[in-house]
Amino acid sequence: QPISSGMGFYGGYFGFKQLLANGYIKKMPRFVGVQQDTCAPVYTAFHANREQIADEDIIRNPTGKAEAILRGNPTATYSYLRDLILDTQGTVVAPTQAELLKSYEVLQQAGISACHTGALSLAACKKLILDGWISPEEKCLLMVTGGRMY
Repeated sequence: QPISSGMGFYGGYFGFKQLLANGYIKKMPRFVGVQQDTCAPVYTAFHANREQIADEDIIRNPTGKAEAILRGNPTATYSYLRDLILDTQGTVVAPTQAELLKSYEVLQQAGISACHTGALSLAACKKLILDGWISPEEKCLLMVTGGRMY
């Protein structure tokens, strides 16, 4: 799921915890946080194995097509996000702007109205499949949001 401060991500986590506790699912899914490569402080800190955001992770003037998640300093919520990702054996990925734009085109061609932020989910899934992190047998739930209603 695309993340900035991670509130939606955290809400999803607690929702799945309830599904697990009530027997609706057998195991917790792995949670994947997604940020664009031009504004990826959570990605940078997570892959540096930091418990807290460091000054070098902070993006002072964030840019990128996925405007809804242009938060360059998620210091206040990073430790919660990190714990959630580690608890689910998940990861964080940061697709490039080119990967984001390609995924946006694919969604549009499929008739799925999504914003650039929503398209990051597809870009991340493709990236993780190509990297072998997601196996062909696995099922994935992509959070594709932000479409326009006409």
